[in-house]
Amino acid sequence: MLIKSWRKIINDHLDNRAKGKKCNGKSGNEDLVDDLLKVMESGEFGYPITNQNIKAFILVSLAHL
Repeated sequence: MLIKSWRKIINDHLDNRAKGKKCNGKSGNEDLVDDLLKVMESGEFGYPITNQNIKAFILVSLAHL
C-alpha cells in the first residue's frame, strides 16, 4: 500500500512537470520529490537515478526523522 502511494506521488509530480508545473509542494514551492526529479533529469549525480531510487531515498529519510 505504501509503495503504491509513493508511486502515485512520484507519477503525479512527473505529470505536473510534463504540464509545465515545476512546483508541487503545498506551499507552492518545490518539495523533496521535485528536487530529486530535477537531479534525475539532469544526470548531475554521476549515474542514472530511477523512480525506485527516489522512493528508497524518501523512505530512508523518513526513517531518520
